[in-house]
Amino acid sequence: MYRLVIWGPGEVGGAVLRAAHASPDFDIVGVKVFSQHKHGRDAGELVGIGPIGVTATRSKQEILALDADCVILAPLPTAIMEGLDDDVIEILESGKNVVTTAAYHNVAQPNWLNTARTPSARLRAIAGLGVARNPRERRMLAGVKALTSIPSLDRVTDPLLARVADRAIPVRATPERLRQACRAGKSSLHGTGMHPTFMVERQMIRLAGVLNEVHHIRFIEALDFSYAPDGMWGGLRGLGFGHDIDEINDDFFLAKAGDFYYGDLASNVGHALFGAHPHEIRIQRSLRAIPAKHAFQVGSTTIEKGSAAVLHMTHRGYLHDGRQFFTNEESWFLGTEHKFHGDNLPFGNLPDLGGYTFEITGKPATIRGQIAYAGDPATTANPITAGSVHALLDAVGPVCAADPGIVIDDAAPYYRTAGAR
Repeated sequence: MYRLVIWGPGEVGGAVLRAAHASPDFDIVGVKVFSQHKHGRDAGELVGIGPIGVTATRSKQEILALDADCVILAPLPTAIMEGLDDDVIEILESGKNVVTTAAYHNVAQPNWLNTARTPSARLRAIAGLGVARNPRERRMLAGVKALTSIPSLDRVTDPLLARVADRAIPVRATPERLRQACRAGKSSLHGTGMHPTFMVERQMIRLAGVLNEVHHIRFIEALDFSYAPDGMWGGLRGLGFGHDIDEINDDFFLAKAGDFYYGDLASNVGHALFGAHPHEIRIQRSLRAIPAKHAFQVGSTTIEKGSAAVLHMTHRGYLHDGRQFFTNEESWFLGTEHKFHGDNLPFGNLPDLGGYTFEITGKPATIRGQIAYAGDPATTANPITAGSVHALLDAVGPVCAADPGIVIDDAAPYYRTAGAR
């Protein structure tokens, strides 16, 4: 049995906890929570399965002191900008492997945050994210934007803003610092999930293997977020739903946070297909919104007429010679009336709830397909959550057995010898 710690028993972490507790392959030995009202409670009761004899704790030190094989890390999307690297490094150095849904799918891929090393650069990077929750925060971000608007003055503003920057948006750990933590703890780090990882790095790359040449992969995820649990991934409003259309742009929080996932994904595809290294791959992102036809309510979120009811996010991967080799699209919508499964799909639409559409262009053929989400979404588990649970738990054994370091999914075919009867 693998001894597991669940770090963040929310939508995904809670589903992992339930599945791991029901499996003979895992033993839950610790659960890290962040809310005071969850601290000290039985972890099973927090996720609706009754007592399991494990007390949830807010104390990181208690978690680090546990004798565990692996920590399943399922944080909010904002955690990576709030110093999650420090926690991951401490976990790895304590001798525990980490399997996570967070932004560790390819730690070497450059993005807007891990290349922003100075205080002014980091604050400048978040000034236009559109994440202000009230007028006071909007004024603060406007002030930050004005202070950091002239990069040539960074040598003046860096000393003044260092303390604020370190508190608001800590500098990201370098790949070497993460590898150093793995070596110190004899542990490994792996980012995975339904998408990124399972759908493209594993399934699409295996499909591409039947072609003599691969020119481009287009992959579209379409999902009705009106069935998402209230507050999932920080809530609908945090993702951008309900915002004014003119607030949604390529620098909005969702688009930039997408770089940590879909940028890494593009880099992994570039390496698998063309042997390209992260510094040889350029990522281009875009984000647009489609307005609501009328006002409506989704859980605790009010969507006004004309505000964002559909979010269409695209990440494109380019090789150093300018060739576009990969396009990832996220089409997230609220309700059947606003369903949007992507532009110019190669064939008919998916069921209302959504699913995946893909097109692998190459020689001697082009491969196209769809994976549909069918069934009644009101009584069926969130399909992305359900798929991520399997991806996370399936990775525990291989990651624990791996040599210390950063582990990336490999779609190359492997073979086994059939056992004799």
